[in-house]
This record gives sequence, C-alpha cells and structure tokens, in this order.
Amino acid sequence: MNQKQWLAILLVLIAILCGSYAGANRATAASPVLENLTLVALPDADGQTVSLLELVDLPGPLPKGAYAVPLPPNARGVKLQGEMVLPFHQIAGSALFDTAVPPSGLHLALVYQVPSSASSLPLTFMPAYDVKRFQLLLPQQGPTVASDQLSDAGWTQVQGIDQPLHLYIASDLKANTDVGILLVGLRQQAAENLPPLHPAWLVRGWRHSALAPYNPHLFAGVVAAAIAAVVVLLVRRHRRISHVRSEQEVLQERKVALYDALMALRESVRAGEVGEREAEVARALLLRALYALDTKKVQLG
Repeated sequence: MNQKQWLAILLVLIAILCGSYAGANRATAASPVLENLTLVALPDADGQTVSLLELVDLPGPLPKGAYAVPLPPNARGVKLQGEMVLPFHQIAGSALFDTAVPPSGLHLALVYQVPSSASSLPLTFMPAYDVKRFQLLLPQQGPTVASDQLSDAGWTQVQGIDQPLHLYIASDLKANTDVGILLVGLRQQAAENLPPLHPAWLVRGWRHSALAPYNPHLFAGVVAAAIAAVVVLLVRRHRRISHVRSEQEVLQERKVALYDALMALRESVRAGEVGEREAEVARALLLRALYALDTKKVQLG
C-alpha cells in the first residue's frame, strides 16, 4: 500500500476512536450515577398531606443537559429550596433541570407535598439513573414504613433537628427501577398531633389559607376584640338614637297641644269670650312657642 492508502486508513481509525469517545461521553452525560438520594417525609398534623424534602447529589463535571430528579407522580407544589435559582420543568414522575454540572457537583433540594386520603400512603419513585444510596428519614413520632426494598437502619441524628429520625436505606438501585414505599399510620398520627378542641377540618383550612403564617390564637383574639369594639359602638349609637327619638316624641306632643290651644283661642274669639286684643297677644305667644319647638326639633334631627 502506498502512503496515501495508509493515511486514509489512519484517518478512518481516528474517526472511529473519536466517535467512540464522543459516544462514551454522551452515555456518561445521559446517565450520571447519583451518589445520594435522600427523602425526608413529614406528615401534616391534619393527615391530609405529607410534605417531603428531597435531596439529590449530581456528580460533576457534566455537560449541559436535561437531568431528571425523580418525584412521586402525584407530587404538587414542587419548589427548589435554598438560594439556588435553576429553571426546571415538572412532568409526571420527575423534575427536569436543563443545566451544566460543575466539577464540584450539584446539590439539589426540592420540597413538595403529596395528598393523603387514608391512613396509609403509597409513594413510588423511578430514578432515571443508578443510585448508590437511597435514604428515607421519618420523624420519631411519625408513621412507619412498609417496603421490600428498604431496610431499617435504626435512628440517626441530623444537624438542625432536635429529635432523632428513623432511617431506612437501600443501596445500588438500578436506573428506571421502581422504588415502592408505603407510609402506614398517618391518620392515627394526625389525630395525636391535633391540639385539644381543634377539629381536623379547622386545622386543615387554616394551614391551607393565606393566614397560615400567623398565630391562629392571636389572630382569633384580635378578631374577637374588633368584633367586641364594633358591638359596643353599635349599642351606644342605638341608645343615642333612642334618646333622640324620645325627645322628638315629647316635642311632638307639645306641638299638638299648642295647635289645640290655637284652635280653642279661635273658638273663644268667635264666641265673644275673649277680646281681639287679648286674642292677638295669646296667639303671638302660642306661635312663638311653636317656632321654638320646630327649631329644637330640627336641631335634634
């Protein structure tokens, strides 16, 4: 073979090696291995929802791409916790992050809620990548776990939490494999967490309203004080109006009496019992009294 043929063969081999290297890189980028996938499940006091904190460690460096974080299919209110701002798209069973992973790796923290309508709640996760260590943490007074894939690792202490957490673990999970978890005893725990004389519907309504950040007992005291103040003002106004009406009734009776006196004076003049001069003086006095009554009635009104 001549030199040109050897050069052509060499170029073909280089192309094949570059293609294999690029394919390996694409496979690595598409399928990172998750070092840790941690879930912290906190049942709400009313037993209607379970709040979950999901911690995911993506290894780096990885080129920019869509990396899927597994979620339960019925997860709602998914938010990225912390100061990190990364756009993501939620689809059934995962949250997709379109980003590059730096050499130091990427630590994601997602919070969301899963509705619960019974004493037990099934949770299903399907990680898109291999997971070296899967952890589930539950509060000390929380529900129990039924799962063939998780083993009970006892109790552990987490920094920032003043009570030990029950730890369940699974190791070396393969990609696209369902992880089934059943939380048992939610309703019983919810009933134990409710304060005395606080019905579940009232606690649930408050926690899902815009007033949830405020102390409900303090808010109730403020509302009660405002209602009491309004009632006092209305009672005082009613008494004042009643007093004015009673005075107006007295003035009306006096006015009727003065009109009757004017009519009687007219009849006396016609009968000749009273002279014209005396009648004019008496009429002037009666009319002045009527004018004074009308003026006072207007002031009261």
